[in-house]
Amino acid sequence: MRFFLQNFPISFFSKVLGLLGFALAAKKGIHVLGWPSWFGILSQGLAFLVFFLVLSLYVMKGMFFSRNVFEEFAHPVKKNFFPLVSICFLLSSVLIGMSHPLLSFYFWMFGTALHLSFTFLVISSWLYHPHFEINHMNPSWFIPCVGTILIPIMGVEFGYLELSWFAFSVGFFSWLMLFTIVFYRLIFHHPLMEKLVPTTFILMAPPAVAAMSYAKLTSLAEVDVVMRVLYYFSLFLLFLLVSHVRRFYCIRFYLSWWAYSFPLSAVISATLLMFEKTGKVEFAYFADGLFGILVCLITWLLYRTTRGLLEKDFVSVLMVEEA
Repeated sequence: MRFFLQNFPISFFSKVLGLLGFALAAKKGIHVLGWPSWFGILSQGLAFLVFFLVLSLYVMKGMFFSRNVFEEFAHPVKKNFFPLVSICFLLSSVLIGMSHPLLSFYFWMFGTALHLSFTFLVISSWLYHPHFEINHMNPSWFIPCVGTILIPIMGVEFGYLELSWFAFSVGFFSWLMLFTIVFYRLIFHHPLMEKLVPTTFILMAPPAVAAMSYAKLTSLAEVDVVMRVLYYFSLFLLFLLVSHVRRFYCIRFYLSWWAYSFPLSAVISATLLMFEKTGKVEFAYFADGLFGILVCLITWLLYRTTRGLLEKDFVSVLMVEEA
């Protein structure tokens, strides 16, 4: 247990992120397409249970092994996973927004303050560093600043319109900048390490989330050109990545496989929003199909992660983000 806690990685929050995204897609599908309500209750309960467990374990690590936490934050790759904590609070706020508005507001306030703090800290470390190289760059670098795109989803609901536009602006232009650098790294430099290959699925999450945030910020009654561009670009990236599915499937299992889950959930939620705004049944069928794939994926990821923990396969479930 001591070894497990000491080496418990911040990237384990990617599992929480995947489950929260799954619960949000289920909730959206229940509202828009009439999916069974029990499915939303089950997915939401599981997501919050895992969130509580992972958060508790990492707090314990901070209490007993603070040096290891500081070492993680100093790592050129691992530090990008710390904002996963604040993103999980932001997604939790969206998930309980209708049922528990006051708690949702507290989650959003805490998540927003924490995420903006992480964003400033991480970007500052990028600007004034002695050790970063192009091989350190991978899609996980999107997490700190591009994650700010999530803030407007509930920020608009709570009346913080200007703060929401600020967060959206930071996230959107950071995405454009980092997307260019990531593609440069993938095309002109050595391929990603095997354990980081699944993180390429993160590429399709920002435009999908941005489409939803933009719709919320502008109170769109119908889909406009900006939302269409963002949504269809995320769809193009999904098709591009799925066309190389064999490459993803053949690598050994690592905790980084959870990077498949949230981006797919984001595309499903954006697709459901497109159906809601346009009424075109093709979007409903597409969302149904993608959600079926997501259910199978989440089930397999839960099984494989649990098996790794029970078998004490710490290489696959803990040591995932070394550069």
